[in-house]
Amino acid sequence: MTMRVVGVDLGCLQDYTGIVSMTAAQSDGGGEPYWYIDYICRPPLGTKYIDIAALLRDYIASSPAGIIAVDATGVGTAVVEILRTVNLGRIVPITITGGTETTTKNGGYHVPKQEIIGTLQAIIEQRLLKVKKSLSLGKTLVDEMHNFRVKYRPTATIELSAWRERDHDDLVLACAIAVWAGERFRLRSQSPIIFHRVPAPPPKSMSARQFVKLLLREAHNGPKFLH
Repeated sequence: MTMRVVGVDLGCLQDYTGIVSMTAAQSDGGGEPYWYIDYICRPPLGTKYIDIAALLRDYIASSPAGIIAVDATGVGTAVVEILRTVNLGRIVPITITGGTETTTKNGGYHVPKQEIIGTLQAIIEQRLLKVKKSLSLGKTLVDEMHNFRVKYRPTATIELSAWRERDHDDLVLACAIAVWAGERFRLRSQSPIIFHRVPAPPPKSMSARQFVKLLLREAHNGPKFLH
């Protein structure tokens, strides 16, 4: 299976659709494989689902993906079926829930939001996410990560203070479901690796929030983790 994973957050009438694509990569000096985001797209507000399907079809034709992870929470299975009509490949519908267990249903997954965000946060904490510096929406994605807030309750559940409560969080959600799907199906650890020349990683003592702030600063000042 190819190492590429595409995450799609399908917006409704007043919400943007976000598309984030990543591959498994590794520095030429070795080290653990990481996720390298090399494509980000936010179609204009109000773009029809059939047109989004065509956009994805054209992209997948040039960059084959092992998995297309689609957030089906708000739009339901009908829109997912529209995507299936254009033969994108393996589509994995993901319905985000407030529960505590991941279950499968009709070929898709019902995943607790705490697991989706916990997976992304773990990848960030381990410095296993990088963004191609030339992407026009790269800084926008990092901005969304910077604005994102996760609150831990005493019950160990997670309350999301920025999840669909801000004008734009479609890209961070698309990124989160792509990371979850890639880790779930072990594409990062089991696939052939693309090598990139990257600098030494930041200190392991750096917190996840500090790392995202560093990503944001590099987006303004020059490439280091955006490369």
